[in-house]
Amino acid sequence: MNWFVLVSVTAAMMALAMVWFWTLFWKLWMKIHGWEKLTKKQLKKQEEWIWKLLVVEAISTFIMVSILSYFLYQLPQISQYILALLIWWGFMVPNVISGVIWWADKKEYYLHKILILSGFNILALMISALLLTTFA
Repeated sequence: MNWFVLVSVTAAMMALAMVWFWTLFWKLWMKIHGWEKLTKKQLKKQEEWIWKLLVVEAISTFIMVSILSYFLYQLPQISQYILALLIWWGFMVPNVISGVIWWADKKEYYLHKILILSGFNILALMISALLLTTFA
């Protein structure tokens, strides 16, 4: 296991998340969570603890990248993209759906949130699989 590659892929996934959620889907994401109604002062207060969430997300992403790397190493006979697709479809999509329907989200945004999260997850897994097999 190449630690430099794992950390680099983790950083790439964090950058992808920032582009995905803070650029491509920012307005919709704000609306889904009701943040567009917050005042500037309330948004500033939210920003005070966001770094803690980013640290947790970085650790979580590192674990995902590490496990994917392990699977890719242990199962070389399976295409990295098929393996990423199976992990996404078998584990991530059901988890996203469960999370969305049980986390008290507004029902009118269920499909939006499921598609945004699942879309990010498949993209992140595919890119991670590519980077891990290219540079590991």
